[in-house]
Amino acid sequence: MDFLVNKDIQNKNGIEYCRKSTESEDRQAFSLDDQHDVNLKVAERYGVKVKKTLQESMSAKKRGRPQFNEMVAGVESGKHEVIVCWALNRLARNSVDGAMLIELMDNKKLHAIITPGKVYYNSGDDKLLLQIEFGLAKKYSDDLGPTVMRGMHSKLKRGWYPGPAKPGYLNRKEKGEIIQVIDDERFPLLRKGIEMFLEGARVEHILDVLNNKWGYRTVTTEKTGNKPLSISSFYRILNDSFYYGKIVWNGEESELDLSVPRLMNEKEYWDIQKILGAKGISRPSIHKDIPYRSILKCSECGSSIITYPKTKRLANGDTVIYLYAKCSNKNHCSQKHISVEKLEKQLKDTLKTVKVSKDFHDWFLRWLKHDHQVETTDTEVMLQRIDAQIEIQFKRRNNLVEMRLNSELSDENEYKTKRAEIEAEIKRLEKERAGVKYASDDWIKKAEKRISYALYATDKLEHGDFAEKTSVLADLGSNFLINNGLLLADVEPMLQLFQKHHEIVNKDLVGFELEDRLLNQANSEILKSWLGLADEFGSPAWLENIEYPSLVLQEADVLLSVFA
Repeated sequence: MDFLVNKDIQNKNGIEYCRKSTESEDRQAFSLDDQHDVNLKVAERYGVKVKKTLQESMSAKKRGRPQFNEMVAGVESGKHEVIVCWALNRLARNSVDGAMLIELMDNKKLHAIITPGKVYYNSGDDKLLLQIEFGLAKKYSDDLGPTVMRGMHSKLKRGWYPGPAKPGYLNRKEKGEIIQVIDDERFPLLRKGIEMFLEGARVEHILDVLNNKWGYRTVTTEKTGNKPLSISSFYRILNDSFYYGKIVWNGEESELDLSVPRLMNEKEYWDIQKILGAKGISRPSIHKDIPYRSILKCSECGSSIITYPKTKRLANGDTVIYLYAKCSNKNHCSQKHISVEKLEKQLKDTLKTVKVSKDFHDWFLRWLKHDHQVETTDTEVMLQRIDAQIEIQFKRRNNLVEMRLNSELSDENEYKTKRAEIEAEIKRLEKERAGVKYASDDWIKKAEKRISYALYATDKLEHGDFAEKTSVLADLGSNFLINNGLLLADVEPMLQLFQKHHEIVNKDLVGFELEDRLLNQANSEILKSWLGLADEFGSPAWLENIEYPSLVLQEADVLLSVFA
């Protein structure tokens, strides 16, 4: 029978149809060019004369494909008797289009449909197979949407955003799953932009600095990218709760995986919404006067710890409000609730270990001011060195182009290879320059913030309002967990140094005025012990692994004379 079928379709007028959908249903399908190559070989094998080729990039789930309709009209008019395609699901994924092709066979307009694996002839058996194949193609499309949605909902519950990476982050495949990681090039720049906005800078000024001074460019993709950050994109970042760890997708909410660094904390996010006013998002008013919400996590199940009030009526008729903290996963977690009072006692005990004396605080700020002058000079030297290296690479690139134009370098592949190496080196140097400049401007602010925290955090915890209490916990470090009533946290690296050298940083100087204290010989040993910690305070660890020029420290005696 196969032989008869092949002979019967020889010299028939054929039409070739190729389709590639941009949707996920056809992500693994051949390209249009690949389909065309295969179809021509199949047509030649069966002796079919392909008179016309139609190609389109559309989904076949719905009717209305222009090229498909043109093919049907050509068969209907008698111009074409055979259809050549790469697979039947290229022709139809809906009931009407598939039925239309079978009807053309019933009316003896369509003689056969040829695919690489089989010829579907105008016979009862083959038309039954066509109905089954078109039905399976439609069922695949019908099932695909719910299947994809189920997968994306599951991904959301696991703490990952089921969509394209947001600015400042990248999507990376790890153990079969697409997860979010920070974009090392853009994340620190956007963080600096957020800080500028919170300090009162205008959005236009922030974008000018980001794009023109720091060279921010969007991620390059197949169709777009490598462009300055637009004002609308920056406003979307300011309004997006994803950046403090709350994912909102398709009407559902979830918490971003704890391993992903946040661009801002929740307090900063709501402060930004207040600044934006009408352009911002209104903050939910529920439990607005309760501290530590959206910071703590359960160590057992990873769910959020919620803090809530509980009112108790006393025998004399008065009411007392107590605050408690419990895991939000009440059905699948064994952790019991704990009073906020007990949590604050643990927090207070931790703050005692990072506390510094007022004398050390004042001296440290003075040391920072002096050392920052040395640091600035050191930074300028590094920037000059990097600029000189960039200039060398520019000259190399210009020389390479001239050699190419003068036919001194005729090998196209060699030219492209050398050009790519030079461009990569320029990009590396420019990135290094931006990092040096950013870190140099930023590190002294971080140091001032940490030393002030060490001195005043306990007082804020005892006498501050709910927002201040929350900021005390948030600024202590990261990864705040509750485990059987115990508060666990990764203490910020610089504060860890205060813990390590607790006795030294809590020493008091003799005398009253700071100038007199620095000159007092009795304070010499204390000052030398503080200066002995300078190398540790100047290490990149407490600056959250931001690379910056190493501090140039002089001998203790020289520094003492400078302070005097």
